[in-house]
Amino acid sequence: MALRAVIGGTFLVHSLTFLGVLSAPAGHVSGLRQGLVAFGDRLHYRWPKLMLWLVVAGEGVGAILCLSGFLLPLPCFIFALIVGQGIYMRRRHGFTLEEGYEHHLNLFVAIIALAALGAGSVSIDGMLGWNDALSGVSVAVSVAVLAVVMSVVFLSIMRVRPAPERAGRA
Repeated sequence: MALRAVIGGTFLVHSLTFLGVLSAPAGHVSGLRQGLVAFGDRLHYRWPKLMLWLVVAGEGVGAILCLSGFLLPLPCFIFALIVGQGIYMRRRHGFTLEEGYEHHLNLFVAIIALAALGAGSVSIDGMLGWNDALSGVSVAVSVAVLAVVMSVVFLSIMRVRPAPERAGRA
């Protein structure tokens, strides 16, 4: 239950920060306007508004499902899909905390571990008797593989390759 609360809470706070309900420290994305700039100018998504709303909705709905322990593999997949893209996009910075993929990799592993462990008895899945059917190694591997494959597909559709920098430009 603690892992579910931390992961669900993390994504809920992130979604609320994108919406501008919570504010982030200076230099970090806070609010829809900054989110649009981040997804468009900085991350080079083809449709930044669509991408922003997919992330906000995925993180928000996923957080509610995760925190309540309802259909836990679904929010785990959503979170792993989002974090998987983050790992890919930060790979050029290496395994560094500030701009690299270290945080995203740790979060990805925690999400997959949560899928393996399941929601537990104090959850909607547990109360409905679904926890055993919606957890385990096969569920975790399925979530991880599907998230990685879908991250690659999603990035190939949604992202535009940034224009190369030209020598001599200021």
